[in-house]
Amino acid sequence: MNLPVNTLSRGERARLAAGTMTDEQVEVLFTAVERNHRAKVRAYRRAAILVAAISVLLWGATAALAGLTPAVLFAGAAVAMLDAVALVCTWHLGIGIFRRQFNAALLEGHPAFASRHQL
Repeated sequence: MNLPVNTLSRGERARLAAGTMTDEQVEVLFTAVERNHRAKVRAYRRAAILVAAISVLLWGATAALAGLTPAVLFAGAAVAMLDAVALVCTWHLGIGIFRRQFNAALLEGHPAFASRHQL
């Protein structure tokens, strides 16, 4: 199984970190990257809300059928922890790595631009 990790391409990262891009090219790249980044953050938020709503709905249905027994409470807490871990890992792999790579390359190659624009 191959899990996709959202990373900045090697060529873009090298050109950005080396400072070989003009300010106009950096501005265009930043605009495109920022638009993509915001779309991913919006999609992540929707997914997180959907995961939480489904978990609460299923836990509520289970509690309604079985009652609030210690087993149902434990299962609800366990599912909440699994949801939290999955959402944190998804954030890190889908958004966090890309943002750190882009900001670090921008800071290294174009520090004046990086002081004004960060993801």
